[in-house]
Amino acid sequence: AQYADDERVSRLAAEVRRRLLDDGYGSTIAEWVHGLAESCDQRELGRLEQLVAFAYQWDNRPTLRPADFVHFVETARSERPGQGAIRVMTIHQAKGLEFDIVVLAELDEKFLKQTPRIVVQRPRPFDPIDRVCAYPNKTVQSVLPDSLRELVRHWQTQAVNEALCVLYVAMTRAIHALYLVIPPGDKTGENTPSTYAGLIHAALADGQPLTHHIDPYQCGDPDWDDQAVGPSEPPADEKPAEQAVAGEADASERSTVSTPTETASAAGEELTPLKLADSPSRLRRGLARTAPSKAKGTSQVDIRRVLFATNAASTVRGRLLHAWLEEIEWVDDGEPDDERLRQVATCIDSRVPDLENEIVAFREMLQQPTIRRTLSRQGYSDLRELGLPAPLISELAGEKLELEVHRELPFALRQDAELVNGIMDRVVVLKVGGRPVAADVIDFKSDKFSEKGAYTIDEAVEHYAPQLLIYREAVSRLFRLPVDHVTTRLLFLTVGALRCVK
Repeated sequence: AQYADDERVSRLAAEVRRRLLDDGYGSTIAEWVHGLAESCDQRELGRLEQLVAFAYQWDNRPTLRPADFVHFVETARSERPGQGAIRVMTIHQAKGLEFDIVVLAELDEKFLKQTPRIVVQRPRPFDPIDRVCAYPNKTVQSVLPDSLRELVRHWQTQAVNEALCVLYVAMTRAIHALYLVIPPGDKTGENTPSTYAGLIHAALADGQPLTHHIDPYQCGDPDWDDQAVGPSEPPADEKPAEQAVAGEADASERSTVSTPTETASAAGEELTPLKLADSPSRLRRGLARTAPSKAKGTSQVDIRRVLFATNAASTVRGRLLHAWLEEIEWVDDGEPDDERLRQVATCIDSRVPDLENEIVAFREMLQQPTIRRTLSRQGYSDLRELGLPAPLISELAGEKLELEVHRELPFALRQDAELVNGIMDRVVVLKVGGRPVAADVIDFKSDKFSEKGAYTIDEAVEHYAPQLLIYREAVSRLFRLPVDHVTTRLLFLTVGALRCVK
């Protein structure tokens, strides 16, 4: 009843948003939890403490929408309060969790565990299957046409990628120490075994034979626990924790781990408490994360871009245009039909205003000469238009170029102490004989311009340039290309303008 009228609800929502922006999610939610503590039992309080931990994590990568934080909490993984000090679990079970120490003891598992009965092909990930082939052995593969061998290669590539993702999850669970246990062996050989152990051996041990009781590789301080040892008696305001698994509760309640006195006596030793990680101001594990759009550009900011440039409708429209353009590999091959555009729009927002008019506007946009040429193969007939170096253009003259399109290409790029995560709208890789020789990055922008408005295309290019430079470096590393062999261009959809970013 207290919040029955719209005015009070709006005031409350505005106050909550102000606090989340000014004080941060961690501080604000911690204060709310403090007020609820007396009304909670032990389990409920433990879950609220986990919510506070999530809130402090979110402060490292906040957005302006509280709904994004809600989604983050709903999809995050966490330990149930009260779990034991040592846990044995699969890598999939550990996904999303953190632990002070992680030991990976079974790394001799093959990437390609079992071949499937059939391999299939889809034009796009969610399209119907248009080709099926029984999985052939190596002898049969040697006589198959390239199109069918490509089905096998695609499955193998996907399986190896998934295996590497699992290895990534396993190696990023530790806060303090990660121990990789690999079976010994005297034979090195020229061929690396297609196992986790083989990959790690080749990458870290420099191909040297592995023998018993020898650590072929270590990084960091092997005596990290000496520096983490606290006093023999924990301070009165610190409660010894019973769990050694990070992420279970607030750091103040798991700052030390003490081995039971009976265990120490039985071993004839006196063990001191081990100081565990406190909750830091940034993520405990890995690098601080940021987005390409936060790259430093000009020091001057047009306040109109911040306060008035976008609204809910224009935001939805921008997302809609990006999603529709993702459906187009080459405009030469045809455009998605209206029904497909409606399906994509439903995935973006179930209530897109004026959807039919938006579809008509999208069709008209695709007829603009600059946009149509940029999305066509013809746009790559003259490499001078891309701004590639003259020596490279001369080198490629007369070569048969292969064009490979990547849409919504994700990447992670390490820059100093930060990990830049992002998605590139469209990347066209130019290949000769299957080898990448150049790449073109196209970033779609739905900014609005008017003759009376002071915000010009040149100002927009200056604003987005740092973001495009990050894309250039990411593509350079991803496809192992020299940086000057990667071009970056901004395609302004509302006015049909294309600008190169040098």
